[in-house]
Amino acid sequence: MVVDLEAFCKHFTAELHHRVGELCNLGVDPGDRDRIDKLAIFFALEDCRDRFARNADGALPTSRFSMREPKDVTVSALHGALERTRGGGGRTLLSKAKKNLMEYLVDFSFSNYSIPQAIGKSKSTAAKQFKLLLAAESELGSQFDVLRDFLKLVVVRSPVKVMVYSARTRTNYLTALIDGFERILDTHAKPYLKDESRWLFVGIPRYAQWIEQWDKPESLPRQVYVVGPNLDKPKLQAKDWWRWRA
Repeated sequence: MVVDLEAFCKHFTAELHHRVGELCNLGVDPGDRDRIDKLAIFFALEDCRDRFARNADGALPTSRFSMREPKDVTVSALHGALERTRGGGGRTLLSKAKKNLMEYLVDFSFSNYSIPQAIGKSKSTAAKQFKLLLAAESELGSQFDVLRDFLKLVVVRSPVKVMVYSARTRTNYLTALIDGFERILDTHAKPYLKDESRWLFVGIPRYAQWIEQWDKPESLPRQVYVVGPNLDKPKLQAKDWWRWRA
């Protein structure tokens, strides 16, 4: 099953916007925070699960991401609000996830089987053929931090790769970041571009501004890029794939 990258991007961005709206409805004040909590990004990615093929046993993909308990009181309260946006299922997930969930290779991934299934939980349980279906990195910091995490996606084998970053509002900053992506693709990823992965780059708005303009978001900065068709000299192409609502 080949994932429709455009449909996936529209689903993901609409789900992320919905989660920001839920936080707004719950009265969560982001203050002057520039960065939306990664948990909201992970939950929005997780909501795209049914875009991927079921495994041989008929089960939907397994999602994997870090759920470490935050030390910051404000962030902990934000996680509690995000928990409420998931309803009963979210409470069940979070109560178990802090002990059982962890990232594997990248910030977020879908795989056809869980790691225990892949390695065989007991002598009587046959190991399953494991593969990643999606690999995603989310880095909302500086250009260096974004490109450093992007390198992880280059070396991980997955048919779909997603890089989430904070949308650049200045042309020179955006140009420099895009140049960095293209340089890394050209230097390190060309052997894999033709036979492995489809790439999606999503720049998301600042958190405080997003909350402030949630009901009229059209002027918020955002970016969506894919890798263009010339794989011998990879260039990013802008796409109008952002959706505010499903």
